[in-house]
Amino acid sequence: MPQTPAAPPPAPAGLMALMLLAAIAVPVYFRGVAHAEGPWRTVIAPFTAAALLAVAIFLVVSKVGLFTMASATVNTVLIALVPAVFLAGLALAQRLKTRRPEVYARFAAEPAPAEHVEHVEHEEGEESQ
Repeated sequence: MPQTPAAPPPAPAGLMALMLLAAIAVPVYFRGVAHAEGPWRTVIAPFTAAALLAVAIFLVVSKVGLFTMASATVNTVLIALVPAVFLAGLALAQRLKTRRPEVYARFAAEPAPAEHVEHVEHEEGEESQ
């Protein structure tokens, strides 16, 4: 009887892919803003992390059969889910950017200050009484 995997293969591959994207995003972000951080934190460490994560993702994907004990077809479908979901997210973001720019603009917006949130919650509580 085959052993069940600790986690479905798309989960670790997807999480590692997100970490890879974050490692790539750090130097891209710091290249566009003024900062006092040195190159170790803004270039060297993120690129090193990205390279190591890319190797780790390759190893997970190439050995996915050890995780699943499933057929090559099942493994291909499971691993293909990661880029498919990523591309679907990009398509949704692009759609929101063109059709509902006000929603898209709030993606990176800072949350309201805590005092404002408490004030709004207090007012809503008074209205319901």
